[in-house]
Amino acid sequence: MKCYKCGKDEVKGTRKELRPYGPGGQNTCFECATADPETEKACGDEFQKRLNEALKSSKLILLDDDGPVPIVILPREKKRQ
Repeated sequence: MKCYKCGKDEVKGTRKELRPYGPGGQNTCFECATADPETEKACGDEFQKRLNEALKSSKLILLDDDGPVPIVILPREKKRQ
């Protein structure tokens, strides 16, 4: 995967890890996402949109490589006697 803005490849475990917070969910690296106030706000808005969507399903959220993901806890089964 490459950053939509700088075109650099993703490098896991570094700030070159990509997240889907660019325009229309495009992948972006940290440096590009925070390069200027306008881009930082746009990426923040995309993150917030994804977080709000995940919170509709659950109050527990996992921050995954693909953004916020709801955690759904299934009810326990009753023990058989």
